[in-house]
Amino acid sequence: MLRRSLQVLAVALVTSTPALAQVPGLDIRLGAHAAMPTAELGDFYDAGFGVYGRVGMPVGPVKLMASATWNRLRGIEGAGTTDLDVVSGQVGPHFSTALLDIGLEAAYFSQFQELGIAPNVSVKLLRYEITASYNTTFQDPKGSWLTFGVGLRF
Repeated sequence: MLRRSLQVLAVALVTSTPALAQVPGLDIRLGAHAAMPTAELGDFYDAGFGVYGRVGMPVGPVKLMASATWNRLRGIEGAGTTDLDVVSGQVGPHFSTALLDIGLEAAYFSQFQELGIAPNVSVKLLRYEITASYNTTFQDPKGSWLTFGVGLRF
């Protein structure tokens, strides 16, 4: 059942993304990134990887951006931890220039079941982007990591 649902979701995403990209002002981004734990999280997990998707729309002088990310951090064998999967939902304003996009998004991190922030910056290169983000929870000192990635802009 889960496999079937994921297949339907993948087909819907692939077929609807080009249609959504035709909406004037809509900013769609898909990409992959490396994830590096910081602070106490680095004591238990090694670097990992993840994917992200963003949809934004101009609202006055800013762009309101909604993001979804999935990150997998690899557990350190000596620390007795298994891989950590964190799904996040984020929303917040972005300020854009011709080459630079700076955003500050409020976030919910599934594994930590906490709210936090995810400031990020991206550099536009035609239809591509290079992005960096710092993800942190408000209360759990183990809930912070950096991501560096590349993506496509539609």
